[in-house]
Amino acid sequence: MQAVKFQPKNLQAWNLLGLCQTSMGDIGDGIRAYQKVIDMQPDHREAWVNMAQARKEVRQHLPVQVATPSHDHLCALVHDKRKLGALHVRVLM
Repeated sequence: MQAVKFQPKNLQAWNLLGLCQTSMGDIGDGIRAYQKVIDMQPDHREAWVNMAQARKEVRQHLPVQVATPSHDHLCALVHDKRKLGALHVRVLM
């Protein structure tokens, strides 16, 4: 977190922050970190791959009636479920 605080345009730092957050189960925060990378460099392949993996993990825990939730909706669902202890996510690295 300190790296992005002191170097907010450091793409690698944001991407690594996203990896750390998702590996600790903070999927919503990880997705937001990957989005920062993509916003700064839209063709950053690694961030897109990491974002896709994080979204895949989230979709596995969504109710069937939710087809394609928005980014904000995914983050809110993950945050709410994590607070309740109902969501346990394992990120493959």
